[in-house]
Amino acid sequence: MIVPLFRREYLSFARSLGRGGFIRLVVIYLGLFGMYLPSSIESPDLALLPFVLFPLYMAGPVGIDTIAGERERGTLETLLSSPLALRDLLWGKYLFSVAAGSAFLSLSLLVSLCFRTFRGMEVAEPGAIIVVLLTSFVVSAFSAVTGMHVSVRARSSRAAQQWFAALSAVFFVATGAMLKLFADKLFPGLKGVIETAFAGGWESRVVIGFAVFLLVVTGAMLLWLSGRMRILWKLNSFR
Repeated sequence: MIVPLFRREYLSFARSLGRGGFIRLVVIYLGLFGMYLPSSIESPDLALLPFVLFPLYMAGPVGIDTIAGERERGTLETLLSSPLALRDLLWGKYLFSVAAGSAFLSLSLLVSLCFRTFRGMEVAEPGAIIVVLLTSFVVSAFSAVTGMHVSVRARSSRAAQQWFAALSAVFFVATGAMLKLFADKLFPGLKGVIETAFAGGWESRVVIGFAVFLLVVTGAMLLWLSGRMRILWKLNSFR
């Protein structure tokens, strides 16, 4: 049942966007992330950074729409009351969210590599590209489950989107502020340690360790989400 649910989510997503919205989405993401940002950065390794952050702004909102959007359209309760297995329902929605973010990510990365090659700019090593791609998939998985968590109790898709945007902003702003204001004072020499740890570039142990850590966190959040969805499932079923 996961495959039909996956297909249903795709059709619902495409229908909500419409042909014009889908074209604008492709043009904006391919133009912004695939061409403009990477081509404006000379360093080939640094040009890969946007692709690690990219899934946060794609997989998360899609994950929100799979629950909060369904609730707004009045179809979530119908699904929860159907004879579908909760596991199939959860995985169908989740895998589509991850796939949507990963698909746009992969396409944008391919456009970026082709565009840099066409312009005669230096391209990152294959090993770095593979690590960034795998890390981005993990970020996409984390972003999707976070978006679904936010939307479980949200009254509307708009409210869930606002909460998700606020959480993302707090995470980036707070992390940057803490590092800038307190890192050197609380942990003297931390800057040098970080620079040494990242000396290996994208293939450093720190990046790989971060991806593994985020994957573990995502797994834990999926288990938590399953519990939260089970409560809704029982409330809306006649079992």
